[in-house]
Amino acid sequence: MKNNKSLIIGLLSLMTVTLFSCAHIDISRINTSEYYKGTINDSLYVVKFENISKASAKEIDGVFYKVDTSIYADPVTFNSKLKGKKVILRTNDGEKEMICSLDKVSEDVIYGKYKSANGNNDFTFSIIGEPEFKSFNPQYTDEIYDVTVDNDVVYGKVKGNWTSLPETEEPFTKVFANKLDDLAYYNVHPKNLDLTMDIYQPVDDGTKLRPLFMIIHGGAFFNEDKQSKPIILMANHFASMGYVVVSINYRMGYLPSKNQIDRIGYKATQDANAAMRYLVANAYRYRIDKNLLFVGGMSAGGITALNMTFMRSQNIPKSAKKSGLFKDDLGPINAVSPEYTESYHIKAVANMWGAVHDISMLDNSVTSIISFHGDADNIVPYDEGYPFQLLVEKVPKLKINELVVNKMYGSKVIHQYANKIGLRNKLYTKHNAKHGLHKGEVLGTVSPYFYFIEDSITAFFYPEIVESPVWFVQDWFDHTMFSAVSEDVDELYWKVVGGVILESDDRSAKVLMLRDKPDHSLTISGKYKDGVEFRETKTF
Repeated sequence: MKNNKSLIIGLLSLMTVTLFSCAHIDISRINTSEYYKGTINDSLYVVKFENISKASAKEIDGVFYKVDTSIYADPVTFNSKLKGKKVILRTNDGEKEMICSLDKVSEDVIYGKYKSANGNNDFTFSIIGEPEFKSFNPQYTDEIYDVTVDNDVVYGKVKGNWTSLPETEEPFTKVFANKLDDLAYYNVHPKNLDLTMDIYQPVDDGTKLRPLFMIIHGGAFFNEDKQSKPIILMANHFASMGYVVVSINYRMGYLPSKNQIDRIGYKATQDANAAMRYLVANAYRYRIDKNLLFVGGMSAGGITALNMTFMRSQNIPKSAKKSGLFKDDLGPINAVSPEYTESYHIKAVANMWGAVHDISMLDNSVTSIISFHGDADNIVPYDEGYPFQLLVEKVPKLKINELVVNKMYGSKVIHQYANKIGLRNKLYTKHNAKHGLHKGEVLGTVSPYFYFIEDSITAFFYPEIVESPVWFVQDWFDHTMFSAVSEDVDELYWKVVGGVILESDDRSAKVLMLRDKPDHSLTISGKYKDGVEFRETKTF
């Protein structure tokens, strides 16, 4: 430790003694607002001259840091006074006399000589300066843009019961009972309905093409609306990060029978399919990247999101066909708004406590899946089983739910099957949680878990947009060395808070954090080859 101190003190002695040993040297040219770096006895030091006596030019104060393999360096403060050609250097951990000579002080560099056991040695201390830094926006990871909304854009016209039934404080059973008379009438005399969507767009994002995220509300295919509070919050969140976000309404309402429920679920799938084809057809208008299409939904919306992603003609429920009970054949999946003939591929789907009737339909697409589900869900099964288990809880012996709904495969089975066939997927299980993980205790509010869902979807979708996201790598042996790893980066810049960047290029940087500073972080900022901007910060 004493030897190290001698080196450190030698450094400061060198700097200060030489400053005062040559009368013709103007030490006022030393920059007190910048950090200097230089080598003494094969050790690298960072020095900050903080005060130079203007009255006598015989005193200088400052602080220095020794650079080794640690990311942090402790400060050593110093004060020195000139006595002839000698300088008495006082530090916060000792005192030492050394004799040095100064050759030159320029605007940026200090040159001189110092004595060591090996004789006279040259030294150079130069201003470190800050590397060029351009601050790019962290697109698709942070909320950075204002948002504008186009409400009630019509994407199709159909016949049915209704497309909106806002949620109330009334229990679902009462809501259902109140609509039975209407349903009986609409089954004979269906209404003409407009299918509408709300389109959220970022303002002044500057990106030529943008990913699309379609969000589908829940409500047991019976109630709720595209403008429910959680939908609006999620739509604004993703739009403010740079997505085009669409929230849709779709056909709802059914009498309590397996066939009726299957048919309304299929109608919702047809409607969502039409909405996506409408958006692909109008991609130029909304600057949508047709290769970056995402969809997600809660409960019935999750079921619909999975269906519109994976369902093909062979998976259409039998009840959708014409039969003795149903005079109309609902037709193919793209029967609604057939004028939009475009096809689409979903990059990733966010399944929020949804399920599927046919698990094998996951074979139909290489779409990635992120799922959220409570393992005590008594409405949509977490594992495999019959929905509306809460009806059985009230009358266990009757198994009422098995009489009115078909078996489904929930998020656990979806996750297991996706693993089996090699789909990228992630399952978040909330233990002992029931249905509607996103809702708060009061109508129109959201739970804390809602924000976890948002953040998790954000992180899961990002690699689908940027296939090789940039990430920090810190050297295991020399912790001052960092690399920014990605095959897709076009531009990259470094910035440090609470430290200095000793050297850097467009892929790596040598960084020293100064222990006496209150905050410490390292930021990389730039853009990928496709123009997507990024900014990542690592805190210490």
